[in-house]
Amino acid sequence: MRTFLIFYLIIQFSFSQTNTICLYQVAEIQDSLKEKRNETTTSKDSKKILKQALEISKKFTYSLRFNENESIFLKEKKMNNDKENKYVLGIANSFIGTGVYYQNKKENISLLEKQTFGKDFLIKSKLKKENEWRITNEQKKIGKLLCFKAIRICKSCSVAEEVWFTPDIPVPFGPMGYGGFPGLVVEVKNNNILILRLTKVNFLKGQSNIEKPTKGETLSKKQYDDKIMEIRTKNF
Repeated sequence: MRTFLIFYLIIQFSFSQTNTICLYQVAEIQDSLKEKRNETTTSKDSKKILKQALEISKKFTYSLRFNENESIFLKEKKMNNDKENKYVLGIANSFIGTGVYYQNKKENISLLEKQTFGKDFLIKSKLKKENEWRITNEQKKIGKLLCFKAIRICKSCSVAEEVWFTPDIPVPFGPMGYGGFPGLVVEVKNNNILILRLTKVNFLKGQSNIEKPTKGETLSKKQYDDKIMEIRTKNF
């Protein structure tokens, strides 16, 4: 136990001295978009468009950069292909989103800076959400990392959110605002359609400052949802 504790403290110290960049990409859940018998033409066409969008989204790269106390997650800039259908491209962008996610371990906050209907918002929540997640006994290797599964059952939908995190990288950060676990979030299963998975980790010497997002009206998730519903009701 003493040896393990010393090893853990050495890892923690190493990460506290390092600026780390993790790269993530989309991977499709193979069976989720298969055509079913007696499926309507509309349903088949919708799945066809989703498949096209997924193929485009696999080309995107998302980065999570963190130091000892803070992290920031966003989509890396990429030149669009003129041949890509703009409607399908829009769907591809919507899977993960184009907002900026910020997490702060000391303050226990998570921020999402995004634009909706031409308005800027800063959505604030807790990084560590007590009693919302259940860490299971399931484990698997993703690359060389030993990962553990955590699930959250959504009360308003039928799909359980699922993440895999690794204590091998002992930081409470992750992509898309997922965090607060005893290790880096390596994989996220989202809406039973796609997986966002860690593909590369780069360690850079020295510390660097991470800029905290400040643009937009600061709201809680519920306040943001109510605001968007209000805007939709007025405009549509």
